[in-house]
Amino acid sequence: MTLDDQNLRGPFGNRANVETPIDALGIKGILELPLNFGTIHLGEAFSSYISVGNYSSATVEEVVIKAELQSTRQKITLYETTTPLKLAPGERHDFLIKHDIKEISAYTLICSTSYTDKGETAYQPQYFKFVAQNPLSVRTKIRSLARQTFLEACVENLTSRPLVLAYVRLDAAQNVASVPASSAWSDASTSDSAQSSSPESYADSLQIVDAGGSSNFLYALHSNASPPEGGKALCGALGKLEIRWRGNLGKLGRLQTQQIMANAANSKDVELLVTSLPHTVHLETPFAATLLVRSNVDRALENLALRIPEQPAGSGLVVEDLSSTVVSRLDGNGSSSVM
Repeated sequence: MTLDDQNLRGPFGNRANVETPIDALGIKGILELPLNFGTIHLGEAFSSYISVGNYSSATVEEVVIKAELQSTRQKITLYETTTPLKLAPGERHDFLIKHDIKEISAYTLICSTSYTDKGETAYQPQYFKFVAQNPLSVRTKIRSLARQTFLEACVENLTSRPLVLAYVRLDAAQNVASVPASSAWSDASTSDSAQSSSPESYADSLQIVDAGGSSNFLYALHSNASPPEGGKALCGALGKLEIRWRGNLGKLGRLQTQQIMANAANSKDVELLVTSLPHTVHLETPFAATLLVRSNVDRALENLALRIPEQPAGSGLVVEDLSSTVVSRLDGNGSSSVM
């Protein structure tokens, strides 16, 4: 933006000229911000370098500079001179503005100056427009397996360029403990690089997600009140996903999802689980299996008779002895093995 006592259009009024007054100030026209400059992604920071220069032959006084960013819902001031300035011929005033984009909207950057030239007050605005769009789509699935809850998150790149996922973390709710499933299933010989990362984040390696592509993350969850093997399926608020990425020219972006909710599971009072089977079973040869009878209620259960429905013809499986098995007592949330 420049000040001209003869022409209030400034350098943006004649972009076809190779040699413009802004070039005389040492700023090449290729760096000029277009009036409509495309898309900024939600979660990224909009930043711009603004130069207000006097390329006239006279000194201008009482220069007041203001930069505002207007969306469909609000207008905020990003910069305003605290005291009026005085610019001699060829002198300029430079500053930076920055704003985190947190709203999907059409935006207008309004850069304006008012000044006094030869006793007259002039006002010169410039308008620059862009659109904020969502760069990511996050879909979640919740699965309850026995007494363990798993959260799967699919992060899809909605932009037209590749994104580098630098950080994916589940900020678990207060009563929930979480760990990436890959870490939950790893043994004590985990590599140093994996141990150095946060126990709740996938941050040990960068992932490049192409335009239109996606990446999946899996978390194992359990209640803080009990260990994973002794707890129940979770319900209610699980937490929020925080995602950080780097886009075009390494620009950093950050988004956080809404609270992820899990519906109450329709669990049965008693579960029957197979805990042991032979590695090899031969045709028409009996084999033994170990079953675990587990209570999901906090009261004692007595005289539980175990039965397996009759198998359909042709299934090739015959169950013996189980129909006469009785578990005399199960304590609250207790279990018992049956052979």
